[in-house]
Amino acid sequence: MLFDRSQPAPFRIDIPVDDLLPAHPTPDEARLDRAASRDKSHGEAKASEAALKALLRTQRAEEARKARIAAEEARSEKLASLSARVEESVERKSKLVAATQAKNAYLVKRALAV
Repeated sequence: MLFDRSQPAPFRIDIPVDDLLPAHPTPDEARLDRAASRDKSHGEAKASEAALKALLRTQRAEEARKARIAAEEARSEKLASLSARVEESVERKSKLVAATQAKNAYLVKRALAV
């Protein structure tokens, strides 16, 4: 008998387990690696697409806010203009009423003087 199994071997060889594995992945491992890579790139694409959509939403919201502010400013300018016109009209009316009263008072005095 060449090897006696009842006694332990006189020396021990430590071979790392990684050296026993094949250097190239098996077809199943390669398929899983490709699927994982595809899923990763798909996830990155979805994330970048979501970021782009969020950026576009932010830009649209900013544009809408600016448009609302511009409309409010135009409305306030129009109201200020109308308010000024009303004030001018009221002032003219009060001057006209005062002039009419003065004229009527003059005519009454003249009529009474005669």
